[in-house]
Amino acid sequence: MPGLHTGDAPAHSVYVGDALAHSVYVGDALVWRRDPETLSYTAPGVVTVPVPIWARFVDRVAIGGGSAGHGGNGANGQPGRGGTAGSWSSDTIDLAALSATSLTVTVGAGGTGTAREQLGNPGTASTITVPGGSALTAAGGVGIAGYGGIFDKAVEAGASPGDHTHLGTTYTGGIGGATRNTPGTAPGGAGAGGNGGIFGSGSPGANGGDGRVWLTFRSY
Repeated sequence: MPGLHTGDAPAHSVYVGDALAHSVYVGDALVWRRDPETLSYTAPGVVTVPVPIWARFVDRVAIGGGSAGHGGNGANGQPGRGGTAGSWSSDTIDLAALSATSLTVTVGAGGTGTAREQLGNPGTASTITVPGGSALTAAGGVGIAGYGGIFDKAVEAGASPGDHTHLGTTYTGGIGGATRNTPGTAPGGAGAGGNGGIFGSGSPGANGGDGRVWLTFRSY
């Protein structure tokens, strides 16, 4: 069972005399620490994360990649519609119940713009899996088909995911592209629609921002 316990309960506070301990070792092994440790993963792809021996719990927070915007209309000047933002997901897992020694993190990529008049590619999901436990999945954003009016900035803008709070900690989301051809920022902001044009000169929608994953390991 990870961490330091009194019976089956994780120890909340450990004192040496009247002083609150910072950490507790058994031999050379750190088995309890007062302060949590938060890790952030920003690069799209897969990484295996070892579970610290002192960690009893892990807070999992993830956001998927934002979608790219729709390409602009090359015949009548209409801009493409902006994409939708990545979604948030979070939970807390008792690692002792799973005897887990590692977690697998996948950071979803933002969607890429396609040709004019084409739907932008969706963002991909961010996931966190732990052996023996359920996977946490934060979906990527999806493109929105169609066009806005030539001066309709609300339609051409990519969506922003907003911020997310889990157990009192706030995680900051990215910003969607505000005007045509502006990419969304990480994490999870959607790309704006592409410029419209005439005689086939419309541009692709802008790219969405990549997703992100946070892991906070705690002894209690």
